[in-house]
Amino acid sequence: MNVVLLLAAMVWQVDEGWVEDGVGNWEGFKKGVYLIVMCGEVDGGKQHCAKQLFAVANYIAPMFDGTPIVKLDSPDLFLFTLALAVLGMVVWVRQGFLKEWRLADWLIYNINRIWQRGADEVPQAEGIFVNHIAGILSLSLIGWFDLPIYIGLGVAFSIVISRQIMFWVIRQIPRIAQLGNEHSIIDRLCRFWMSACIGGVALVFSLIPSPENFSPFLVFGVIWIVSLLFRWFRVIQSANRRLHSFSYSFLYLCALEIFPVLAFIKLMSASTVWI
Repeated sequence: MNVVLLLAAMVWQVDEGWVEDGVGNWEGFKKGVYLIVMCGEVDGGKQHCAKQLFAVANYIAPMFDGTPIVKLDSPDLFLFTLALAVLGMVVWVRQGFLKEWRLADWLIYNINRIWQRGADEVPQAEGIFVNHIAGILSLSLIGWFDLPIYIGLGVAFSIVISRQIMFWVIRQIPRIAQLGNEHSIIDRLCRFWMSACIGGVALVFSLIPSPENFSPFLVFGVIWIVSLLFRWFRVIQSANRRLHSFSYSFLYLCALEIFPVLAFIKLMSASTVWI
């Protein structure tokens, strides 16, 4: 309690204040302690404590002078905003684009309905666009605690765009055009469910103190891997139905899913060395 009162007195005594615009003013800190000690405004016990604080301040001032004072238990507002944006778009798809939501539901519970859907069950372009944006943001959040946000967004955008180009090329090949269309739907809807999970976890991480202690990259990575494995399972189901051969289906899966993912992981492992 004496130390708390002493610190309060120091802030009161110093004209510049101990904290100015969120920046630690160590000169003001030392000056405050010095004034209290020299003016004899505290008793002997507190005066001895002030002398000790003055010595400590002189020792650590070069390390912290001008460093922003950050409360570790304060929420990460930027992460909180992005997590809410992702979850908001998930809810938007659920409430505003029911055909897209129905496909997402069928992906989990009844893949046959995706294969057998009618022309009137094609989702709106706006819902697909919102789904893609949610996917880009959620992918960028995976490396939130390890990469700058602009790099995360750039990587996420590149992943989504490159896969859309890949699906466009596949749809130009008559033999696998329909399979490419189904593959594109599965890819988008798996990313939709991944976005919902990552958005929820990111929201929790933004509110708890020291989220780094909970290995957020590992948690996000597990969500991504589960989404990836489920996507591969659905893709090989669709490929086997269209190609009527498990060996051809497996080759399709390797060429368009497994090998690109392994190449991406290798590329990211090499790139992070330079970040």
